[in-house]
Amino acid sequence: MENIQIKVTIGMPVYQVEDYVRNSLKCALEQDLDPIEILIIDDCGTDSSMDIVKQMQREHPNGERIRIIKHQNNLGVAEGRNTIIREARGKYIFFQDSDDLINTDSLSCLYQAAEDYQAELTYGSTNIIENNHEKPFITLPYKILIGEDALCNYIYSDIHENIPYSIWNILIRTDFLRNHHFTFPDFKAGEDLLFNEQMQPKVSRAILLPQITYHYLKRPNSLMQFQKRESINVKEAEDSLRISIIQKNYCRIVKEKPYYDLKCAKTMKGVFYSVCGILKHRHQLTGTISDKAIRDSMSHPARFLDILSFKHLRAINLTFWLMGILPPFFSIALIKFVGKKKGFIK
Repeated sequence: MENIQIKVTIGMPVYQVEDYVRNSLKCALEQDLDPIEILIIDDCGTDSSMDIVKQMQREHPNGERIRIIKHQNNLGVAEGRNTIIREARGKYIFFQDSDDLINTDSLSCLYQAAEDYQAELTYGSTNIIENNHEKPFITLPYKILIGEDALCNYIYSDIHENIPYSIWNILIRTDFLRNHHFTFPDFKAGEDLLFNEQMQPKVSRAILLPQITYHYLKRPNSLMQFQKRESINVKEAEDSLRISIIQKNYCRIVKEKPYYDLKCAKTMKGVFYSVCGILKHRHQLTGTISDKAIRDSMSHPARFLDILSFKHLRAINLTFWLMGILPPFFSIALIKFVGKKKGFIK
């Protein structure tokens, strides 16, 4: 395969997924697009996940599509994806989690759209599998977004989520990633969000497709399922607050863009939601987070006078700004009041 132009690299970090990886890898192996490669990152798990991968590499009719790179020790999913960006041989990269499923024609559908419009990013729609039931999760409209800021203007046309923050189910041009030196930050959760924050403002050609090309498996006891765990490592909550700081720095970078006011509001809405989650589950944390640390995380990326000049969502931005400058006790009280009104805190 080295002398052939590989169309797509499916990048799949593998760690402790022995109950799921066979089905995920089977979907990848049976894609109707050719030639492709499946780049498996062995992240040094202790279960039989990699035994299953190697068995399928030997025995599946398309097993030669599998290429394995082994880390020297467990580095986590973020560094696994960074290895994929460095080592991929395909014109495009498609990140697939090792417990999720794709259709036989998922890559061919995304690839054709990407080639037709020379897109840097091509998004598919997603179903979710929860408790053995499947339902729509993210259904996108059909859109061709071409031009500087076209993608971001769409993303920030609405304060509600209109595009996924996850990195899977996007066909991404490999040279686009490498030319901009994009990397995943080292967080246990939220690394997808920050990667997109880097990437999306640089995109000038993107396609959204309504076709379902990905099936996301929602597993119990994942990092995001706070409500199903008796205790939560305080580092997860601290990382969430650190991520909010980085997000707000990305806001400041695009201060001169037409979508700046909407990006501020949408970013602060996400920070507010995270803070509400911390407050809601504070009693489950293995350590303490001070009211001041929570208040400080709500500091607004824009100055008060700048917010007054915003054309969109001025009142929402001012509310978030107020949460970030009140004394900690009153800030927490306001956050809880609004959080209860919105149903984020019960």
